[in-house]
Amino acid sequence: MTIKARHHILTPACFDDLVGQMASQKAARPFTLDLSEVTFVDPFGLVGTTLLLWNLPPDLLPARIVLPTAKQGDYNLLPYLYRIGFFDAVQAAAMFEGEWEHLKSYQRWDRNLLLEMTRVRTVDDINAIMDKTASILEDLGYSAVGATQFCEVISELCSNIVLHSHAERDGLVVIQAYQRRNGERFVVLAIGDAGIGIRRSLAMNPRHGKALESDTLAIFRALQPGVSRLEEAGHGGGLTRVLQIVLRYTGRLDIRSGAGHVYIKGEDRRGHKFHVAPFPGTQIRIALPEQRLVRR
Repeated sequence: MTIKARHHILTPACFDDLVGQMASQKAARPFTLDLSEVTFVDPFGLVGTTLLLWNLPPDLLPARIVLPTAKQGDYNLLPYLYRIGFFDAVQAAAMFEGEWEHLKSYQRWDRNLLLEMTRVRTVDDINAIMDKTASILEDLGYSAVGATQFCEVISELCSNIVLHSHAERDGLVVIQAYQRRNGERFVVLAIGDAGIGIRRSLAMNPRHGKALESDTLAIFRALQPGVSRLEEAGHGGGLTRVLQIVLRYTGRLDIRSGAGHVYIKGEDRRGHKFHVAPFPGTQIRIALPEQRLVRR
């Protein structure tokens, strides 16, 4: 069984395609993930691909990963995958085809890599991520308001993994800054788990269960104030607050859960929805323009 990244950029759309390929094939050994044509990795694609490998059935392990090959003059993706922690994260479930062992001599530091791939399971994990991120944002000159609200987003999303995902494995978070050719910088946060997903979580609350006809509808409902799997007052609103912050900074929010994928961009609150091949848990990508977060 072979699935291949058919996009040069490992984006949310590419991850959707990989999951779709898996759904359309009969599972059989050896399992191969072909990344040979990938030239750029988005944090969401990285988190999703790692979760995919973590959740393969035991009889498909170890997975064979065909690594990208650097062509003369191209950006070499392998050092980036090493710095961000991809090899460390999946080495127990995979064997690699390609040159990568020499990367262990590379320095892991990268000024644009705000947070390497980090596991999330406990409240202590969240506190450590928050402390590290706050320190990095201060060094980058983020305003007090911008840093606080960015950390609020991280706290809400990490807490959802700990409190609501019921995942057997850890969640993952990555934060990366980028610069476009016009000089504009933006920051991307990707976080995901392979737990029960938004629809099954909300279905635990009798007030929502009957209204959740699809994963897409469940995502939209989770973005409404006060919607939670818990009956007690005061719960819910976490994703609503995340959406408010994304809209305030005219960013983009992608949420993938089960067979639903919703994205909301800029000031458009309506959102766009896609039906995708099902994958367990919830995976989220947030992109925010950095110039609106730094001190003026």
